[in-house]
Amino acid sequence: MKALICGDAVRAALRPVSLRPEEVIDVLGSCLEGDEVYLVGSLAAGLGNAGSDVDLHVFVQERAEGVVPMLFFADRTRLDLVHYESGTPAAALARTPVQDVALLGGRCALGPVPPMTDMKRLSRWATAVPLYEGAPPIFTAEETARIAAALVRLAVDIAVRAAALAVVMAAAKAPLAGLAWSRAAERAVEAAVRARGEIFVGDKWLPAKARRCGFPPALLADARRVTTAADFARYADRLGLRVGDPAALVRLTPAEAPDFTFGDTTFQLVGEHLLHRLNLPSDSLDDALEAVDAPALAEAITHGAVALAADPAAVDGRLA
Repeated sequence: MKALICGDAVRAALRPVSLRPEEVIDVLGSCLEGDEVYLVGSLAAGLGNAGSDVDLHVFVQERAEGVVPMLFFADRTRLDLVHYESGTPAAALARTPVQDVALLGGRCALGPVPPMTDMKRLSRWATAVPLYEGAPPIFTAEETARIAAALVRLAVDIAVRAAALAVVMAAAKAPLAGLAWSRAAERAVEAAVRARGEIFVGDKWLPAKARRCGFPPALLADARRVTTAADFARYADRLGLRVGDPAALVRLTPAEAPDFTFGDTTFQLVGEHLLHRLNLPSDSLDDALEAVDAPALAEAITHGAVALAADPAAVDGRLA
C-alpha cells in the first residue's frame, strides 16, 4: 500500500485553525480510509478563519447510506466528516444546465438549476482541496466552469425572487419593504461576485468575497441603502444586472395544504398558520397583485401558502 502524503495546499488551507493535516488524520483515523478525501467549505475556499469548522468529504466505492455527518473535535476545532458514494459529484454535475451566456464578466447558465442543497454541495466540491498529495481535483476545469455558470444563475434567480418579494411587500405597504429591497440588492452583489469566480455559497462570506473581487467597500454599504424599486433598478444597473420588472420574471404556485371552511370563509392550514385561502387568477405575480389583497399575498408567501420562484423561461429571455 502506498504511503499517503499530505499536500502543501491543504496545509495552507488549515493554517487559520492552527491545525496540521496529520493532526486531523490522527483524530479521524479509520474514517479516512482510501485516498479520495477532500477538505471542503470555507477553509478550502480560502475564506475561513480561526473559528471555522474543518469540513471533510470522503468518497467511497461502497454504498453510502444517506448523508450522515460525523462530528469530531481536535482540541476546540470542530471536524465534520461526511461519506459520499464516488459517483455522487458526477451525478450532481449532470443535473446542471449545459448552455450559458456572458454575464457580469463571467458566464451564467441558461435553464433551471438543481435545488439549493445540490448547488451548495457542488460549490463545495468545486472549491475542494485534496487531503493527500497527488489526488486529482473532484472536477476538471471545464466541469468547474459549468458549475460556476450554474451557481451564477442560482444567484440571479435568488436576486430576482428577492426583488419580486420586495415588490409584494411594497404593494402591501409592509414596514419591512425597504429592508426587502436592500436584501435584493445584496443578492445582486452575490451574483456579481460569483461571476468573477467567487463561487463558494455562504451569505456571511459576501463581504470577504466582494473584497477579493476588488469591489470597493462602499458597494455593499450602498446596497444596504437601497429601499425602493427605483433604488434597486439603479443599483442593479450599476452592477450590470439589468433585471427590468422583477414581477415579470417570477411565477406563483399555491401550496398543497388542507382547507378549512368556517361560515363563508375558507382557510388553509400551512404549518402552524391558518391563512385565508387565496384564489389566484394565474401564476403571474402582476395578475395576483391586481386580483387579491397585497397584505394577504405577502402573508401567504411569507408563510409558504404560495411559493414565489424565478421563472426559468422568463429569466432566460432576459439574459439571452
